[in-house]
Amino acid sequence: MAFLPLPFLSTLKNIFVLSLTLLIIFPYAYRKSIQSLNDFKSLIGNNILVIPKIAFSKAYFPYDSPKNNLNYGIMVIKSLNGGPDILASHSGNGLHSYFKKLEELDIQDVFIIKENNLEKKYCIINKEYKDKDGKLNLQIKEKNLLILLTCSKKEKDKQIYYIGQKC
Repeated sequence: MAFLPLPFLSTLKNIFVLSLTLLIIFPYAYRKSIQSLNDFKSLIGNNILVIPKIAFSKAYFPYDSPKNNLNYGIMVIKSLNGGPDILASHSGNGLHSYFKKLEELDIQDVFIIKENNLEKKYCIINKEYKDKDGKLNLQIKEKNLLILLTCSKKEKDKQIYYIGQKC
């Protein structure tokens, strides 16, 4: 009877232990990752901004979420005076700078908001540059509008507003 060399047995034992470990851990890790994904989806809801012209599609947190801020990507700013709501994001090079290509948009371009299985289509009717002073000085009272806001890359001391009207 021939015996296998000792290094081969050691390698075979390592493969067996690794295989057994993967069989035990992988299903648990898979279930945890699916659970985390489902938790994230339920937290974020079905809030998605789509801008076809620049091949943009990103989910964002609802207004009442603690993660509704620029540190998580797109921030919803509700109007206090009955005017339009605003979606804001950074335009720089950071991880959550989602509006990097926003300045490529023009009047009549379209963006789509998907919220809770409802789709609202907006056509850009105006594009305005305002001073970057931390104030939102918009005198618009219409409710069928939505504004996209970011800092301008072309004019460093300005913010750019894209005013979209339901179309």
